[in-house]
Amino acid sequence: MTRFALVVTALLAVVYSYVASRLAVGPVSAVLLAVPFLLIWILPVYYWGSSRSREGLIDKLIHRASYLSMAWVSFALVFTLARDLALLATLGAPTLHTMVATAGVPVVLGGSLLAMACGAAAAFRGPRLERIDLPVAGLHPDLDGFRIVQISDLHVGPNIGRRYVQRVAELSRSLQPDLIVL
Repeated sequence: MTRFALVVTALLAVVYSYVASRLAVGPVSAVLLAVPFLLIWILPVYYWGSSRSREGLIDKLIHRASYLSMAWVSFALVFTLARDLALLATLGAPTLHTMVATAGVPVVLGGSLLAMACGAAAAFRGPRLERIDLPVAGLHPDLDGFRIVQISDLHVGPNIGRRYVQRVAELSRSLQPDLIVL
């Protein structure tokens, strides 16, 4: 196992231990919580760690599930931390503390799923265009009206592929820019 895979394994183990200790209510929920962490772990260890090409349907599904799991785990970790801070902040108010303790786990799980779904929908919706006029004092007159298209956050990979990039390229060209910056 490479050093990178060992670091990823250690980080995932620590984050899983924290999240599971705060959210799992029994062995079944602890195992279910482990699934997204395992899906994340598979990428660097099984896919990135070998030179063999794996591009079948199962591989694509595993990649998609792994990337969605990364999003979910990120939100679950942040929301779990927020829940723990809320529990700490409500120690002096027993009724409120009980409410946070009781509702916290479903809110964290549901909120992280909702946040992941919103993020995935935004990503798969396609490129977003934002027009900005940027006045520059002392700009040479020949550059007045110079149009720049900046392409940012183009995460090309198993989930965002050729068709998405093609749409970005077509949208960029349709704006008839003087310069395209990636």
